[in-house]
Amino acid sequence: EIEVRTAIETACRVVHKCLAVMVVISGGINTLTLIHKAVQEDVPVVLVRDSGGVAHLLADFLETDAVPSAELLRTSVKLEEGMTVGHVEDTLRAIKEEDRERKVIHTFRVRTGADRSNDLDLALLKAIVFDSDGNIIRPEKSVESVSVMQDGAGRAPDRGRAPGADAAEGGRARSRFLKVLTLAIEWGRREIVEHCMLLRRRPE
Repeated sequence: EIEVRTAIETACRVVHKCLAVMVVISGGINTLTLIHKAVQEDVPVVLVRDSGGVAHLLADFLETDAVPSAELLRTSVKLEEGMTVGHVEDTLRAIKEEDRERKVIHTFRVRTGADRSNDLDLALLKAIVFDSDGNIIRPEKSVESVSVMQDGAGRAPDRGRAPGADAAEGGRARSRFLKVLTLAIEWGRREIVEHCMLLRRRPE
């Protein structure tokens, strides 16, 4: 089921050239596999930490590197029969290592407070525009993601491509940039528009 769902989502992103953000609300143990695949494809992931389940578990692990106990896994994410804490730890560490380079996992807190926000729309836009360190993502980053998604084996893009391939990829990058900018304008997100325009004015 996970493989089929991932393939359908990937095909939709490539064929329709649409932006994607994975929002994790609670989630069971299999959600970790979906998150790992999303990170591998440079799809932004927003963990709604307050929702519990895998969202809270992974957010905690990314911050503290503390492996959850077997009891916690059984009660919070329903550890399946035959699955050990070691299996979960391996997946958590694989996700963390992958995200160390890609920086696509973001944490969102629903509860209000001095350093929290209830604005999920803004969190989703920020996940598309910024990496998890708060740096603006260059539009060209999406070219690598699209190329990898088009290669069913998940291999890195072939640098010996036919003439015109770079121009086509540049067009996809510009299309992604314009979609982000359009969303920000439609949603009235002035801060995102300003960051997009700043990015556009940067020298290549």
